[in-house]
Amino acid sequence: MKKYLLSIVMLGFLALFLLPMTSFAEYDKSGDITVSATILEDEIETSDDTGDATFELQEDAHETLTDTTGEEVDHSYVWVEVNGSRVLAVDPPKPCY
Repeated sequence: MKKYLLSIVMLGFLALFLLPMTSFAEYDKSGDITVSATILEDEIETSDDTGDATFELQEDAHETLTDTTGEEVDHSYVWVEVNGSRVLAVDPPKPCY
């Protein structure tokens, strides 16, 4: 009887891991922080390309982790701007309560 019950419980856990629920982590724009610096404006050309690329990379990582684990974590970003262009998006870790 124990063996039968254990096999049913294990089958249930296996089904949970193989069939994760689809959910998406919510990007909370209101929690964004921007750090700006103006340096050598005449000599350094900046664009939003790297900021957009790092943002998309991290959003794809969030989507992958959410699809894989089924866990949903709301997140926001710290944006680094140089000469008015967003050059980096950083998703800082948040403590889970």
